[in-house]
Amino acid sequence: MLIINPQWQGSGFTDELKHGAAAIKAYFKDDLTEVPLSNSELTTINNIKGYLPLLEQTESFHQIIAAAKPAKLATMGGDCAIEI
Repeated sequence: MLIINPQWQGSGFTDELKHGAAAIKAYFKDDLTEVPLSNSELTTINNIKGYLPLLEQTESFHQIIAAAKPAKLATMGGDCAIEI
């Protein structure tokens, strides 16, 4: 299973990572699953920028993986929290 997670909110208030993920998505086309981005505000909670969108997107990622139960998983895109 190939998943693209265009999560960018944890990298601050710039969305450059989102644009990079879109380029990767265009290359792979239909061969991947995309984690939907949150529309929540980029507020700072518990000293974490973009806390709510990060939480929502992580939950979406978890639900996608739990439903698919893939034998293998590769992720692309995202900030430094993608490995979580």
